[in-house]
Amino acid sequence: MVIQPRQEKVAAIVLAAGAGKRIGRSKALLPLGDSNFLDSIISHLIEAGISHIIAVISPEVSTKLDAKNYNVDFALNGEKHADMWSSLLIGVAQLWNAVGCLIIPVDHPFVKAETFRLLKESFLRQPASIIVPTYQEQSGHPVVLPYDWAKTLPSISVDGGLRTAIRNSGLNVCRIETNDSGILRNINEQKDLEIAP
Repeated sequence: MVIQPRQEKVAAIVLAAGAGKRIGRSKALLPLGDSNFLDSIISHLIEAGISHIIAVISPEVSTKLDAKNYNVDFALNGEKHADMWSSLLIGVAQLWNAVGCLIIPVDHPFVKAETFRLLKESFLRQPASIIVPTYQEQSGHPVVLPYDWAKTLPSISVDGGLRTAIRNSGLNVCRIETNDSGILRNINEQKDLEIAP
């Protein structure tokens, strides 16, 4: 059997397994307009031309959504106190045939589709680099990692998480200025949701 290569070169991992302790419930299913955080991010990724999407979710979230309604791959993080690092490792382990992986936490639902597209295209022009978006010179999410480096993350110390791993990677880090304040807007508490546009 000949396995045909996927058309997409950049896959996305949505980190959506956290319990949302400070806000009191899982952020993945928090309402956002007529949708929710997870739906909104997936919709924007698809609009940006990224169709290989892995959403790392908790068992609780998995019981509250109908997987048939999503054109994505789901991976479960069953850790009771799941953090972004453990979800990232689970997501990376599910990837195949991608040169890059865009990492987006579910608590950043206001990132625009055009920003996802910009970061994807920037990575494809320099696929050995790590792509980090900025807004008014402040770094935010999502980041795009070379897959060959991302798959080495299980062997890297988690102290400091992904930010420290990137800093110590030895890879070129390319910061891309955007006009999207959503890259900085993470929702941790109810008040963050109330002031969000």
